[in-house]
Amino acid sequence: MSKAWLRRTVTITVLGLIVIFVTVLAPVWVVLFTAYDLARGKRRMPTLRLMTFGLLWAWIEAAGVFLIFALWVTGQSRNHGAHYRIQRWWCARIIAALRVTVGLRVTIVGVEHVGRGPYVMFCRHASLADSIISCFIVNNTLGLQPRYVLKSDLEMVPCLDLLGHRTPNCFVRRGSSNVAGELAALMQMMDGLSEGQAAVIFPEGSRANQEKRERELTRLAERHPERHARLGNLQRLIPPKPAGAKVMLDAAPQADVITVWHEGLDGLDTFPGMLTALAERKVGAHVVVTVHPRAEVDAADDFTEWIDNRWVEMDDAVARFTQTAGV
Repeated sequence: MSKAWLRRTVTITVLGLIVIFVTVLAPVWVVLFTAYDLARGKRRMPTLRLMTFGLLWAWIEAAGVFLIFALWVTGQSRNHGAHYRIQRWWCARIIAALRVTVGLRVTIVGVEHVGRGPYVMFCRHASLADSIISCFIVNNTLGLQPRYVLKSDLEMVPCLDLLGHRTPNCFVRRGSSNVAGELAALMQMMDGLSEGQAAVIFPEGSRANQEKRERELTRLAERHPERHARLGNLQRLIPPKPAGAKVMLDAAPQADVITVWHEGLDGLDTFPGMLTALAERKVGAHVVVTVHPRAEVDAADDFTEWIDNRWVEMDDAVARFTQTAGV
């Protein structure tokens, strides 16, 4: 049995058990978490709402696995279009579940400037919801077929694992010593990128928080002082890692670039952070999409300087929006 089959046997079995137990025990945990939240004075019921989302997620995930299995049984395991339709359905249901349970509201600015591509998309990374939000933007809002650079940890999520390996995506191992191999895999993912498609990467490589930002800036000060001079004043984002983004651009010379930043999901990089946010405020994501014509990017003398400057601009934009919105 291959590693993939073994992994999927385990993850899908665990998913099935979660669906059964969480559903059957719903009358019990609803009462317990309601009492727990009320006893702590949490009138917004953060624990109950997050647990309810977990139940809906498990149902949606199980339904997605069933649909993907149906494609395999009917000999359509190589049908990219069918898998993208499942991905679009799955993403829409997850967003709807977040809206119903935790009150998530997503506003997107700038989509009217996006055409049919192809595009390489560089996204800010700040929360556990970023992959879902970006998928909703690319697949559901813009109607583009996404290709993702994903961390290998996400192979433990059955739908992401199955869809991710049946459409052109790249699972990378964070901290891998085989940098050349990882970059070669990115180039392979880009093969054939064409109209109606977008390749997506989170150049920061990790969800941003104060500790990570300080650590990355310290590294830059030691190893790349010229980049630290540009990025040393970042307050919300963390410095991007340009190597993967550059490889993706070089592999798609016909693609324009999209940068994406959002505000409202900071602090949701851990489950305790999510509970804290749900207890204190409404959860919303204000997303800004900016198109950069390829000629603008190619005209830059140095790509690393170009992406650093975009990150400084996005960091300033997040700070200004936060101050204006009073959040």
